[in-house]
Amino acid sequence: MPIGVWIVDFASLLPKIVVEIDDPSHYWRDEEVRTRYLESQGFTVLRFSNREVTTELEGVVEIITLTARELA
Repeated sequence: MPIGVWIVDFASLLPKIVVEIDDPSHYWRDEEVRTRYLESQGFTVLRFSNREVTTELEGVVEIITLTARELA
């Protein structure tokens, strides 16, 4: 989903959550600037590694669910 000049992996508009799945291709980018911009637009940014998503998916889903409930 495009937000500003970036395309994020997943986003919810209500509540405003961005989920980013990071892999080695993200390491060359200035993720701090990207995160600050998204937060300035009112988004809560959740970042997970590819490894977390593939080996701990239940925990990742739980974090996203809890965050959505807190922000709702």
